[in-house]
Amino acid sequence: MRKTFLHLLVLIFICSNARASHIVGGEFELKNVKGYTFSLSLKMYFDEVNGDPLILTNPIDQQVVASIYRKRDRQFMQSVTLSKTTTSSVKYTNPNCTINKLSTLVLIFTGNLYLSEEYSDPLGYYIVWERCCRNEIIDNIYFPEGTGQAFYLEFPPIMQNGKVFINSSPSLFPPLSDYACVKRPFYYDFSGTDLDGDSLTYAMVAPYAGNSSAWMPLPPPSPGPYAEVSWISGINEGNMIPGNPSIKINSQTGLLFVTPSKTGLFVFGVKCEEYRNGKKIGEVRRDFQLLVVDCPVNDPPKITVTNAKNQIFDANKISLEVPYGEDNCYHFQIKDLQFPSILTADIRAINFDNALLKQTNYKQQITSENDALTFEICLPDCPNENFEPYLVEVIAKDNGCSLPLLDTTILEITIKLPDHIPATITTSLVNDELTNIVGNTINFDVTGNDPKGTAIKVTAVPIDFSFEDLNIQFEEKTGSGQVTVPFSWNTSCNFLNLNEKDVYEIDFILEELQPCPGLFYDTVRVKIKLIADPNQPPLLSINRPISDPVIVYVGQEISWNVEASDPDNYFISLSAQPRNFDLTKVGAFFENKEGNSSVTSPFTWTITCDYLNDTIYEIDFIAFDKNCYDPEYDTLKIRIEVRDQPHGHEKFLPPNVFTPNGDGINEAFTLENLIENPESLTAFSLPKDMCGNVFEEVVIVNRWGSVVFKDNKRDFAWTAKGLAAGTYFYSIKYSRILYKGSVSVLY
Repeated sequence: MRKTFLHLLVLIFICSNARASHIVGGEFELKNVKGYTFSLSLKMYFDEVNGDPLILTNPIDQQVVASIYRKRDRQFMQSVTLSKTTTSSVKYTNPNCTINKLSTLVLIFTGNLYLSEEYSDPLGYYIVWERCCRNEIIDNIYFPEGTGQAFYLEFPPIMQNGKVFINSSPSLFPPLSDYACVKRPFYYDFSGTDLDGDSLTYAMVAPYAGNSSAWMPLPPPSPGPYAEVSWISGINEGNMIPGNPSIKINSQTGLLFVTPSKTGLFVFGVKCEEYRNGKKIGEVRRDFQLLVVDCPVNDPPKITVTNAKNQIFDANKISLEVPYGEDNCYHFQIKDLQFPSILTADIRAINFDNALLKQTNYKQQITSENDALTFEICLPDCPNENFEPYLVEVIAKDNGCSLPLLDTTILEITIKLPDHIPATITTSLVNDELTNIVGNTINFDVTGNDPKGTAIKVTAVPIDFSFEDLNIQFEEKTGSGQVTVPFSWNTSCNFLNLNEKDVYEIDFILEELQPCPGLFYDTVRVKIKLIADPNQPPLLSINRPISDPVIVYVGQEISWNVEASDPDNYFISLSAQPRNFDLTKVGAFFENKEGNSSVTSPFTWTITCDYLNDTIYEIDFIAFDKNCYDPEYDTLKIRIEVRDQPHGHEKFLPPNVFTPNGDGINEAFTLENLIENPESLTAFSLPKDMCGNVFEEVVIVNRWGSVVFKDNKRDFAWTAKGLAAGTYFYSIKYSRILYKGSVSVLY
């Protein structure tokens, strides 16, 4: 009597509190937005049939305040507020299977979250929010109307090895409002996806009850560990939904399956763990519940198969051997004992290209026992690759509730060919190999022979090289009975390097095109070894005699033709390699060239004062031949000495008198463009300007030292205008030399 009274008080207390009556389950999801910024969402599933509708409008249920703790020491880190953003219905796989006992809503709460560098503990962190209460009609836990849920997610440290560790939690497949039928197989996709490509594993877990209760629906935040739900007698974590088998989940695919043995409403938990590089970095838990009902009788559809001989088969695997050339089509009939219904068939080629099937899905409305879904599958006449049988899977489905019932058939068809007389391929070479000197042409024949006289094709496959790169001539050929194809190779060193590769192997292949291409082959491998004759070096020359060093004066131009020739007529290359200067920077021109047997390239250089120094300019002209085994070269070393032009300073003797009397003869003292006697030992005119000695000025003074004339132009002309007759004194200054003398003025 006392226990009954206490239980009644608890129920009264529950009814008077703002509790989220009839929570179905839910989970957290954490997504990285950028850097340290994340989006956190909570999905809470709510029983719309049995739940308290006030939860949809109650102010306290419009926001969620979640807490974050450090796993190592349960230290509180921060709280985050999530606001309700959407409310929507959870869909059925087949909307036609909707029942009034089951309707689920999903309430989504979201908010932004900033996780700073302080989140660096290697053991990671967890997010939690607690709320009461669960569905009071749950059959596998004690006191469900007073049992809450702890929504729980683990995430890794934000900082690892001094860098931001980017990670988002797994996103689980949206649940469905499907129910299970007692004693029928039921499956459910709880798989997840991961934005970061992390590996995911799945396991069944006991749901967390946490610290919330009927009298404290929203408890103050507290760190874990969190209490699990209390199972009723006979139920445990390994048997959350009783059945044969009881509820299980594939650890790799996340496919949940169960064949329940009794009706009821059952809560269960699934844990999804994420791994990166073999190390666990996070975890998300989802609680959910499954309604098991007593469904109307429904038998699975039935597949029957008829071959061309009108033999009928209805096994789950049909294995047949079909002689080549016989009808290889199969008539499928699928019937359903319960109608009206909709039947579908999915066809999949297991070990060959699906494109060989005419159609891969069919659909038919069934309204009577005489209706059936029918179609035909025709397979190729020729055997499958490697003579394997053709394997075709046919899955028939009805549209029964809550999930379709299936029938599956595997069609295994082996094609039997007639007795085979093999075709052969041969070459005209002895032992299918030869040795060849580079430069000679290789010629031989490849012959395919089929004693049956049917169609064959002869092709070639070079091993680790290309016919096109080596200028090899061979064309594949098709014919009947016998096919001969010539092989030709002009083994030029222009395309070879025997130091890298001197043995070439080729597979010549015969393919029988009848009765079936791609099944019967014959192959012969030819081995070709290449060797090279002794090689003579190329020869370098210049088209004119030259000294050593070559003496060139400023203002002159060097113009030579550099010639390279190869006595063995190999392809050669000609280049210039200056040792102590840059050709382009001094204005010289030479173009590197290549050619067969011989090449010529001009070398030109106009000498200016810029390159007058003590340097001897050295150039190596180099010719290489392209012998593919033992290449040779020749070098021609040229030395060039640049000198200044002879200036004539030692012969300079200016005129010493002029007569500015107006008769037009010898009217001025000038030293440019005077008439000279080439045989004379003296010269009147100014010496030429050279690189190191350039005219600067002339200064003329009287006998008292007063300057009477001054000019810095070579073509100066002093007329002594206004000056008395007499002797005057000149100074002619060059960069390095000063000339002094006298000149007389006579009238």
